[in-house]
Amino acid sequence: MIYLPQADWQWSIDPQDNSVSVLMGDDSVELVYQARMFISLPQKILSFSLEDVAHYTLLKEQFCAEQYTADQSCSIILHILAVTLFHKPIMPKSWQYQTCAIEALDIRSRECVYLTSDQEKVTAKYFVIDVDDKFALCLLVDTQHILTSRKTLRQGQIVKVSLDKITLIDDGDAG
Repeated sequence: MIYLPQADWQWSIDPQDNSVSVLMGDDSVELVYQARMFISLPQKILSFSLEDVAHYTLLKEQFCAEQYTADQSCSIILHILAVTLFHKPIMPKSWQYQTCAIEALDIRSRECVYLTSDQEKVTAKYFVIDVDDKFALCLLVDTQHILTSRKTLRQGQIVKVSLDKITLIDDGDAG
């Protein structure tokens, strides 16, 4: 599989199957999002634009990918890009996570952080896509995150949480 965008890369959004994928020549990556989670698009197939390629390249440089295979890293970056370009806004779900920050944190977008589920006390790694004064939009980069006995997030899913739910990763933990 080629991990840098090529001229034949396309977004494929199928409202009938409620699925989203990236077509990459002979390969494809299925995204965890349902078509209904995305803004309405004028067509089902969209070619990667120059801006998409530039954004993908920038994310590849910024993503904390040391512990991931090239396939996993590519999939995570495509999920981040899809959220950035097409995902509808979501409401915060801070109650699902433990409060951990005592003081204000300097959280930047484009960094990896930890979130710990409140009920199950399981910690997972997330990538901060966007952050403001109160909330951060985070994408799960670990394989899964068990929130409750009935709810588990899959790699690539997003959550919006208040900043007091985030634990920064020490430089020694970044790998």
